[in-house]
Amino acid sequence: MGGTLRRALAAAALVIGSAMGYPCGSAKGQILVSPRARQGYYFTLGYSVFGAEQWAPGRPRELARGGLLTYGLGQMLTDRWGLGFRAEGGAGPGGQGRTWETFGFGLDAQFNPVSNLALHLGLGVGVDAVTDPLDLENHSRAGYGSAYSLGASWDLFFTHRLTGGWSLAPTVMIRYVPTDSLRGLWICGGVQLAVWSGKPRNQLILPDSEAYQK
Repeated sequence: MGGTLRRALAAAALVIGSAMGYPCGSAKGQILVSPRARQGYYFTLGYSVFGAEQWAPGRPRELARGGLLTYGLGQMLTDRWGLGFRAEGGAGPGGQGRTWETFGFGLDAQFNPVSNLALHLGLGVGVDAVTDPLDLENHSRAGYGSAYSLGASWDLFFTHRLTGGWSLAPTVMIRYVPTDSLRGLWICGGVQLAVWSGKPRNQLILPDSEAYQK
């Protein structure tokens, strides 16, 4: 992974740490916002099925399918923009007895253009590997390097809170891991369970009759 990517990840991690550790303070001087479900901190756990294609120098392209687990943790910094950390791992069968595996982690930026729709852009580190029991000389092949992802999700809340709550979110994602030894393109679709912390009442626009309720 190049120095530019390391610096970008370090700077983004510093932004996440500063934003998530910043004290709430008093209501004075804060910009109050209307209450909604997608507010505050979030944690997600998801599962997707994937169809993938991998290729390596001097070898034919290979197809595979399987499942991918994802984990996410972050915060909505504004009503529209959020930033967090995501980790993922999965495996599945390829052709002729081959097994594919993938792992990755990195930063996940999201934009909320309307309602509960979120558009995601990911940047991090990924590892793709292929195990071939029929290849006695090169039983396993792997590549690691920068990983990029682009996706979308829609939160369907099944709790009814003033702010925050629990949701199930259908998701789609395209993931690309380009390395010198092995490249992988993954197309994923699934669902994730999310919990949102919401915002404190002193940061919300509320009628006076509700603003001071505990």
